[in-house]
Amino acid sequence: MRSNQESVTILFKRIIILLVLACFIAVAVPARAEDHGPDVRYTGAPGDETGASCHGGTAVNACGGNLAIQLAGATPARPA
Repeated sequence: MRSNQESVTILFKRIIILLVLACFIAVAVPARAEDHGPDVRYTGAPGDETGASCHGGTAVNACGGNLAIQLAGATPARPA
């Protein structure tokens, strides 16, 4: 026979497991991606729309920013 303290501990562990599982499902389900890429005509190519209408309506590159990759000891590539 289990003591009252053991029963409370087991119940607490089960509640924690259920909460972790619920949080995982709440994050994983909406964050799924489509494996076939964007819808047709939403690639951002010339003549196509961008995905801004699906992603909050923010204009492409509206926030600015840049990307630079620097490799230690690497020589920059120069066109021939």
